[in-house]
Amino acid sequence: MNNLQLLSTFANLAILSSAVPITHGTSSNSTQPNAITDDETFQITRHISSTSTGANSTPMDPKTSYILIAIFGAIFIGMIIAFCIYYRRYKRNQLSVGDPVQQTGFAGPQQIPTGVAFVNTLPNDGLDDNTRGNQFCQQVPIQPNILFKAPGFIPWRAPSSHVPFISFAMEGSLTVISTAANTPMCTMFTEFPLQYGGNNGDIIYNVHIKSLDPESRLAIGLGCLPYPIEYRMPGWHRESLALHNDGIKYANSVSEGETFMKGFQQNDLIQLRYDGATGNVSYIQNGVELGTAFFGQFRHDHDVFGQIGVCGRVELEIETILVD
Repeated sequence: MNNLQLLSTFANLAILSSAVPITHGTSSNSTQPNAITDDETFQITRHISSTSTGANSTPMDPKTSYILIAIFGAIFIGMIIAFCIYYRRYKRNQLSVGDPVQQTGFAGPQQIPTGVAFVNTLPNDGLDDNTRGNQFCQQVPIQPNILFKAPGFIPWRAPSSHVPFISFAMEGSLTVISTAANTPMCTMFTEFPLQYGGNNGDIIYNVHIKSLDPESRLAIGLGCLPYPIEYRMPGWHRESLALHNDGIKYANSVSEGETFMKGFQQNDLIQLRYDGATGNVSYIQNGVELGTAFFGQFRHDHDVFGQIGVCGRVELEIETILVD
C-alpha cells in the first residue's frame, strides 16, 4: 500500500466517523437508530479496504519478492564495490609519486623532512611535452634527501597514470616488468634511492631485455626526483641521464644527445655501473665493456634513483645491486 492509498483510507475513516456516530455501552437489543451493527461495521471496513487497495489487488508472488530482493541486493553490493575502488584510487593519488617511503613502510614518515611534497606533473596548458618538462623542472625543486639506506632488495615503480599499461612481478631478486603495446612514454624509477644523500656509494643494475618491439623505446639511466615521469624519458631534463636503445646518450637535456654505441635490442643484457668516487657512469652490453658514457655526474648531496624510460611494448628483468 502506497502513501496515497494510506491517505485515502484515513480520509474515509474520518468521514464515516463524523457521519455515523457509534454508541458504546449499549446492549445487543438496543433500538437506537444511529447504532451500527457488527454486520454494518464489517461492510464499512470491506468498503474502505476495496477503495484503498483496489478491488482487483492481489498479494505479491513470493518468487517476485525474492527477485526484487536479489536485484536491490546486487545494486547495493555494486555501490559498495564502486565506492571501495574509488576510495583506493583516491588514496593512491594522494600518495606522492616521488615519495617511496610512505608507500612501502620500510621507514616511517618521520624520517622525511616535514612539509616535503612531491609532484610529478603540471597542467598541460597546451604546451608541447618538452616545454612542459622544462617548466616542471623550473617550478618543482629536487626532493630533500630521504636520509636512510635502502634495503637490499629494491623494487621499481611506474607513474600512477601508467598503472593500467605496466605490470610488475617479483622472481627472486629480479623485478620483471611488462608493458602493453600502447604504453605512453614515461619514466619508471626505483622505490628507494640507489645512492642516498651523497654517500658516494657505487651503483650497479642489470637489465635483461626479454622483449623489445622495433617501434618501442627504452632508456636505462639514473636521476633525481621529482622528474616529469608521466610524459618524458630519462636524460632529457635536469639531474637525469640515460642511454637509449638507439645508442644515443642524454644527460640533462633532450637537445644534447650524442651517439655512444650502435644500440641495444631484444635479448641483450645491459649493465649500468656508477662509480660513486668519480661520478662516472659506464655500460656493459652482453659482457662487453662499452666504456664511460657520462663523467662527473651527481656530485651533490641529492638522492639518486634508478630510472628506466619506456614507450610501447617491452619486457624486462631487472636486478639491482647496491655496493657500499
